[in-house]
Amino acid sequence: MSAAQVWQPVLYGRTYRADRWWRLRPGDMDPDWLTAAALACADGGDGLAAGPRMLLARRGDAVLVGGAGRASLLSDTMNSDGSRPLFCFAGWLTRTSDPVLPALADLERHWVSWAAEIYGSWMPLDWKRHPSDLGVPHESPFVAAPWSAAAAAEPPAGPAGRPRQVRGMWVVPPSDRERCWYELSRFTGDFAYATAFDQIPLEFAGPLTHVGSSADVPDVAEPPADPVPAAAPAEEASPPPDPAPGPETHTEPEKGRFRRGLGSILGGGHRADEPAAPTPSGPAKDLDYWRAQETRKGRRDPERRTGPAKPGGDQV
Repeated sequence: MSAAQVWQPVLYGRTYRADRWWRLRPGDMDPDWLTAAALACADGGDGLAAGPRMLLARRGDAVLVGGAGRASLLSDTMNSDGSRPLFCFAGWLTRTSDPVLPALADLERHWVSWAAEIYGSWMPLDWKRHPSDLGVPHESPFVAAPWSAAAAAEPPAGPAGRPRQVRGMWVVPPSDRERCWYELSRFTGDFAYATAFDQIPLEFAGPLTHVGSSADVPDVAEPPADPVPAAAPAEEASPPPDPAPGPETHTEPEKGRFRRGLGSILGGGHRADEPAAPTPSGPAKDLDYWRAQETRKGRRDPERRTGPAKPGGDQV
């Protein structure tokens, strides 16, 4: 194998009788990534009636370049299952550290003729075979790339566009498709760039990180933020709980209160510890009445007598 023979052709397309798609691929390459990349470029066949779509992808040390298109572009006879037109993906895979990649314009210009050679060489081997006779895909040989071995020295001229990120992918406008391809061809990280789409792919987007648009990228409104839920009405404050029952307590009664109250009841409404005022009855008892009243009010000493003394020392 010469130094230029570092590429392996791949072909993904169904046959006339079997809905089995891989015709040609390296047996030691992850088939899941290859399948996802081919399907993402083809987008299930959507939009390919307008023309083929190109792909440039890298995963680790593997680089895949190719295109998806209607099988009728590559063959006059092997392009339908009898009821519908077929599509396919045809490309080239390498695992060299610094491969020479075609410019996007060159790949778009020559992909039909380059892919037709792969399709015409490998599809006839399986086209009319019974599904039970189809085993593992054919092993890809090492070949030289069909494009020039001279890498593009300068990026494409023209103003840079305004890529926008939509649904996790960078959508590249037409004015920047070639520049994006050029920059990614020198990028050493993982990516997958397919171009061009009439609308952003959804079902088969898979590993795509960049998609080229066939029209200017429209402004994409951000989805509205989730509404802030209204504050719940404040709950009415509950009354404080009743205190836990404690030991029963009794207020010490005021001394003499019970006796005075009882005396007030039994003594006709007078307090028991106060002398009841006599009811006046005629002139003879008026003096005693007023004396009792004065004594009760503390204005007169009951032991003190007034008036002239009687003979014998007594006072009246």
